[in-house]
Amino acid sequence: RTQQMEQATMRSLTDALTGLHNRDFLEKRLQELLDEGHAGTLFMIDLDNFKGINDTYGHIVGDKTLQIFAEVLRTYSREDDIVCRLAGDEFVTFYPELTEREIAAKKAADIIRLFAEKMNSLGYPDVVSVSIGIIMAKGGEDYVSLYNNADKSLYFVKNNGKNAYHFYGEHKIVCEDSSTVVD
Repeated sequence: RTQQMEQATMRSLTDALTGLHNRDFLEKRLQELLDEGHAGTLFMIDLDNFKGINDTYGHIVGDKTLQIFAEVLRTYSREDDIVCRLAGDEFVTFYPELTEREIAAKKAADIIRLFAEKMNSLGYPDVVSVSIGIIMAKGGEDYVSLYNNADKSLYFVKNNGKNAYHFYGEHKIVCEDSSTVVD
């Protein structure tokens, strides 16, 4: 009976399609880490033009796209990292103790690149891409403010060309395609 309850709890905190954790898990676990004073890096992630996949190729391909992206996130995650699907084509990752901007930037660029490679190899090039808003947590912040500021960074990317990443508080985005900085 205890095992059944543990399985039910795990299912309630897991996204059925991708196998990633869900929003409830994110809120609970991230707030715990923040309350314990952990620093780290939060990525707010959105798949650009995802509706085009569903509209053009159907929902089965759309579901497969979400599963592929979940695999990409797992590739760039450690066991203690929080990797979640919020809803639809929105994802969040939190990398505890990742406090170096250059490493976070490389991770974001690698996620964008690997997803593009996987979609190209499946025959869906340039249909869907990845935008990432990033905030560095120093420890002691609260979940809501981190989430909101990462979301602001994400929308900065979305409003300035997509397929890139942006650190909260900076006035530039990095475009993966051309490796250029845009003010």
